[in-house]
Amino acid sequence: MRGNSRLTAQSKLVEERLTQNDLESFLWKAADILRGAVRPEKYGDYMFPLLFFKRLSDVWTEEYEKALQKFKDPKAAKLKFVHRFMIPDKCLWDDVRRQTKEIGQNLNNVLEKIVKSNPELEGVLNRTDFNRSEKHVSEVQGESKDSNCN
Repeated sequence: MRGNSRLTAQSKLVEERLTQNDLESFLWKAADILRGAVRPEKYGDYMFPLLFFKRLSDVWTEEYEKALQKFKDPKAAKLKFVHRFMIPDKCLWDDVRRQTKEIGQNLNNVLEKIVKSNPELEGVLNRTDFNRSEKHVSEVQGESKDSNCN
C-alpha cells in the first residue's frame, strides 16, 4: 500500500500545476533529506562542486557527440580544441556514478584529475574533501572536534 501512495503523490506532482511556493517547499524538503547530517551552511561546500562537475560532464559529452558526428573519429572527438574544458578518461559523471566502493576518495581523485587538466578550476572543483564525513557529523551534533579525528 505504501508504494501505491508514493505513486499517487508522484502522479499529483506531475498532473497538477505547482505554485512557486509549493515547488520551493518541495525542493527544500528534498534538500533536507539529501543533506542528512551536513549542516546547512556546509551544504553548498558539497553541492556546488558536484553541480559544477555534473554540468562540466554534460557539456563535455555534448561537445564530444557533436565532434564525433562531424569528424567520425572517436579520438578526434576527444581532442582539446573540441572542448571548453578537458575531462580525462574515466572522469565523467557517469564513471563516478558507477563507483560502489570508496566513493568519497574516488570522487576526490576524479576532481583532482580534472583540475590538473584545467588549472583554472582550482578551488572550484577541489574545494571539498568528499571523504571526510565524520567531521561534519560531529559538527551537526554540536561536539567539538576530537583530537583523535584528523
